[in-house]
Amino acid sequence: MLTIPRISLMAFSCAALVGCALPRNETAPVSQTAQMTESSSAPAPSGAAVDVATAAQSYFGSARGDYIVPDAPLSEQLLLAMGIPDNADGTSKRLASVGGGLSLQTGCRQHNCQEKGAVVTDQSGNVVGAGLIHFRCKESGCDRKPILTIFASGRLSSSAEPERVLLDWANSKYPGIGNERRVLP
Repeated sequence: MLTIPRISLMAFSCAALVGCALPRNETAPVSQTAQMTESSSAPAPSGAAVDVATAAQSYFGSARGDYIVPDAPLSEQLLLAMGIPDNADGTSKRLASVGGGLSLQTGCRQHNCQEKGAVVTDQSGNVVGAGLIHFRCKESGCDRKPILTIFASGRLSSSAEPERVLLDWANSKYPGIGNERRVLP
């Protein structure tokens, strides 16, 4: 399990952003940080929330990237980006039925809700799409403008619907947000 001091993760992604609050210097595994708030989400009427930690590991496998944390596993970055609920009405509901037998589970990064994560699941609870809203962070800093990266699995049959759901979600948070697509092995 990847263990990184939380303060350095927050400082790294907040470097170029205004109004980003930094916590005290505490150390915790990234997945543990995300899971600490996972149990507080209430299931939506359409069914129970997916165990994001297990689903993300299965969906992303060993894929890595530079989205929120440089050269970190994508599953860990998604968990970090879905650490707390991200709803305009202030409730803890994180799961929404989006039609066609699909559900959308969302969250945002603790202490930096400008970074967000989402997974689209089918009726069986399988992840069929995932997305990160991030600021293209590198060692030198982060972009000022967010972008949506949609992660499509090369192992699953391709459908445009999960991508549409992720695009709609991202545009509801950042109208006109740019996007890119990454096909996973």
